Amino acid sequence: MDDFIIPAKTIKELEEMTIRFLKIAEKHNLCFKRSKYNFNMEEIPILGVVVGKGQIQMEQERAFKELKEKITSQPVLALSRKKGKFRVKTDASGHAIGGVLSQVSQTSFSLYLHN
Repeated sequence: MDDFIIPAKTIKELEEMTIRFLKIAEKHNLCFKRSKYNFNMEEIPILGVVVGKGQIQMEQERAFKELKEKITSQPVLALSRKKGKFRVKTDASGHAIGGVLSQVSQTSFSLYLHN
């Protein structure tokens, strides 16, 4: 198991929630690598954003807003058309593989969901 967070407002609440979480994990035979976890952290990185004391660091917040803008504006995903040329791009590494299906639009290749 990787990347879990136990939020709490007080140290006492954190201890109670952590004990409860570990009991549930033990019941389900879940294991954790000691070098991969920390307790009582005031700030933690989550997906590249540092969160602490209920706040997101301002620089990370700006980057998040920029990323959000880019993934919600043109080009956007759309259903594919029955007619038209398709292009498939693939990439692989030692631990992952991925692909993108795109279709020619009126001006360039656009990303489409294949239905």
